[in-house]
Amino acid sequence: MRAQLRLHESQARPQPRGAGERWTPLILREASRGTTRSADFKANLGVASDVLADRLATLVEYGVLSKEPYQEEGSRTRFEYLLTPAGEELRVVLGALQQWAAYPV
Repeated sequence: MRAQLRLHESQARPQPRGAGERWTPLILREASRGTTRSADFKANLGVASDVLADRLATLVEYGVLSKEPYQEEGSRTRFEYLLTPAGEELRVVLGALQQWAAYPV
């Protein structure tokens, strides 16, 4: 039987809305593996462009990802998405959850 986790109010961080939305954990997984560009997120996950744009904007809004411009020669300016320090912390939590989920009950 697994122990119940209880946090005192002073220990709990506010949970960003949208963290549990469909695709968000997968986008964070890809970001933690080094994916930074929208086209690569889309190709790796098969997520619709509008959904991906919405989730990336939400993750930027909550400070989990940063949005940085880049430009390849002869192309327009595009953006890449990088994990922030808060995103790196969340990566550790997601990894722990993944290990916990794999643990046989």
